[in-house]
Amino acid sequence: MTIQVLSTVTDKPHPYRFNEVDNWVPFEPYEISKSIDGNKWTSVYDVPDLKDIYCYKADIDKANPVDTLRTFAGTDGQTVDSTRYETRTITLHFVARTINIMDTDIVSDELQRYFASRTPYWIVIAGKYGRAYERWLVKAGQLKVIEADEHWALVDVPLTNLSGYAQSVVNSVEFMTNPSVYGGFEMGLLDKSVLYTQTTASFQIFNPSDVPVDPLQQHHDITITITGTGAPTLTNTTNKTSFAFKKALKSSDTLKLAKVNPYLNNVQDGLDSDHGWIQLEPGWNSFTLTGLSNLKIVFDFAWYFLS
Repeated sequence: MTIQVLSTVTDKPHPYRFNEVDNWVPFEPYEISKSIDGNKWTSVYDVPDLKDIYCYKADIDKANPVDTLRTFAGTDGQTVDSTRYETRTITLHFVARTINIMDTDIVSDELQRYFASRTPYWIVIAGKYGRAYERWLVKAGQLKVIEADEHWALVDVPLTNLSGYAQSVVNSVEFMTNPSVYGGFEMGLLDKSVLYTQTTASFQIFNPSDVPVDPLQQHHDITITITGTGAPTLTNTTNKTSFAFKKALKSSDTLKLAKVNPYLNNVQDGLDSDHGWIQLEPGWNSFTLTGLSNLKIVFDFAWYFLS
């Protein structure tokens, strides 16, 4: 399903050009879009009360890895037990043209209405210098008026990124179906040689993420769909994770591995599996799929970015 993340207005805010006497914008604005569920999005450009209020800068703190260390009695030093990514701060800087000092309250109130929420939500920071293909899970803090006079108002919106990193706005299959809708290949993804549907017993899957896609410990979003005849065993030879289904599939069957849970024809069926899972490392992952003929396998997963 194609998702419209950004505004569809044809003439988006931009730096003033020659003879644009009514355009006061001296910079390339960031387009901010917001979604509760990741499917229905509302851009600031589609909110009438935010007209002439523009995001001129987006500060995203660097990723914050936190190690859990283990100590062994009588052994020097410590070992790393695990590493997780802590929350971090995103600050959006807005500017508005005002007529008098009282307009500052109007500007900050409208921004507050857009960003305030009791529950977390997704934002996309797009535009010429943004990244339309990634979304951040955030919750807004208290807005701050940085400067105000009879001509300008500067307002900062602090956001807490709860997941510690960004996630692709859509999963791999939809992105590769409609890449231009989600920012094209500006993210550095390789060309059409990247395929997420395979029909051979030996193949490679590309993960453009900065971190492993880990459905077991991190609960990352990945669904692997398998059809064919036989009892399949799927192995990622890059990291040795694997999944086997002991019950033979018929040509009419569909087997799905949703994160770590197997489903046969949409009915959960862990009893016939080896309770394995598949993790994807950043970059190319080499796979074998044995025990199956007339096979087809589809990898549909989210991508995760540190910046």
